[in-house]
Amino acid sequence: MSEQFILFCGRSIKPWIYTEEPVNKLEAIQLVVTGECYPVKTIAFDVKAGTCRDVSREIAVEAMNLWAYSGEPLTYAQREFIEQSISIQAANSFAQAAE
Repeated sequence: MSEQFILFCGRSIKPWIYTEEPVNKLEAIQLVVTGECYPVKTIAFDVKAGTCRDVSREIAVEAMNLWAYSGEPLTYAQREFIEQSISIQAANSFAQAAE
C-alpha cells in the first residue's frame, strides 16, 4: 500500500500542516516519538486507490508503545499527547518525569 500521511498540528481554529510534503507511516511515527510534532489530527491517503482515513489514534498508539518500550517516564508533552489522542487512563499508566 502506498499511503502517505499528513500531520496537522496546533490547537487553533485552523490547525496547520506540519510537513511541506506528505510522509510515510514510519516518518509520521518518528516525528511524534522524537517530540518534533504532536499532531491533533493525522490523515492517511492513497491517491491511486482513492482512499483517505483518519489515523490519529493509530499513530498515537504506535508512539505510545515505543515510549513504553523505552522504559523512561513520559515528559509533560508526551503525557498530554497520549491523554488527548488516546485516553487519560492510558496516560496515567505511565510514570511521569519530574518537572
